[in-house]
Amino acid sequence: MIETAPATPRDRQGAAAAAKLKALRDARDILREPLPIKCVEATFVALLVTCGWRDLDRVAVGFKSRAADGQCYRHIVLAVRDTSSGLWGALGLSRRRELMDKPLRHSSLSALVGDFVAAYALWGHEVLKVRMFFVGTAPLAAEGHVNLSPKGHREQTFAILSDNQVAYLDMTGSGIETLAHIKENGRITFMFCSFEGSPCIMRLYGRAVAHELGTPEFEDIVARAFPAAAPVDGDAGPGDAPAAPAGVIGPHPGFAAGARSVIVADIYEVASACGYAVPLMEFKEERDSLVTWSAKKGQEAIEEYRRGHATSLDGLRGLNIAPGPAVGAT
Repeated sequence: MIETAPATPRDRQGAAAAAKLKALRDARDILREPLPIKCVEATFVALLVTCGWRDLDRVAVGFKSRAADGQCYRHIVLAVRDTSSGLWGALGLSRRRELMDKPLRHSSLSALVGDFVAAYALWGHEVLKVRMFFVGTAPLAAEGHVNLSPKGHREQTFAILSDNQVAYLDMTGSGIETLAHIKENGRITFMFCSFEGSPCIMRLYGRAVAHELGTPEFEDIVARAFPAAAPVDGDAGPGDAPAAPAGVIGPHPGFAAGARSVIVADIYEVASACGYAVPLMEFKEERDSLVTWSAKKGQEAIEEYRRGHATSLDGLRGLNIAPGPAVGAT
């Protein structure tokens, strides 16, 4: 298991303030629309009742869903984490039993949110999601290359491990900038944009560490947070084209073969912006080219490819393997 420093009283005060601020913002959005507000009242009651409880982290989680008739609805619950067991649950109120409270049995906040998303699907609602995110890093050298990478397949590659820790699955590709920068200085920024529905930009500022494929930390986090990258029985060989991974729940040969590291970041600051200049776009589908390529490549060929792409543009080592000659992506 990944060990983190125990939260200080100041950390807990900050987390509690963030939970209240998130609840206030979601309540504001809900009250702007002619929708029931009992879920808002229940969330504030839950915040009040749990105020001062030790060994309990609290995060307000808001949902926006769309029914078959196109009508959008909002909902909010209070996610809670028992710090002694690390398990997540929720307190809330809804006309649907499946959208109310959840017992403390989820290994991560992402797993808890996934439970709610599945419950929405039972009632014919689609939860409007953030489909992609961006990762920004930079080397220490003033003349070094600042890097910004877009990331897709968010449901399979991004996870919230605790109230101030996130992780993402780093897939094999032609670039190694993010890994190299993190190994040099640990600085990282995540950015999420709302391209559908209400405009919003959210940035997570953190300090990150990278756990490469083959380490105990990598295996532990993949098992807990990234089931799509879990080892696949009967590893797909070269030429085996997998089915499209949209909505992947269990192991998939493309994610399992392509994953080269897990990046874990301790978040020290969260900032939001209006996002009014971000274009409004409609999501079509995930682009499956990378995971399909990974599955077709085969383990031996993809390891050779990594050796040819192990160093950053500034000459920083990204992977703990001996560099080899550059190998094309096709």
